[in-house]
Amino acid sequence: MAANKGLGVVPEFVGRQHIHAFVSFLEIPDAPRVPLQLVYPRHGGHPKVERFVEMAQEAVRGEA
Repeated sequence: MAANKGLGVVPEFVGRQHIHAFVSFLEIPDAPRVPLQLVYPRHGGHPKVERFVEMAQEAVRGEA
């Protein structure tokens, strides 16, 4: 998107957290809710995966 070569649909929280000067986030008012799953390795993953999971859970609960 930032390279001005396309468009995409992302979860609402992405628009609130990942701001880029060349990207605009527009709400799709009649879009259906889409279930998402967070998948990560139990062992051997990135050292910050636990913090990422915590932040994702906070975002889902509306605490972010």
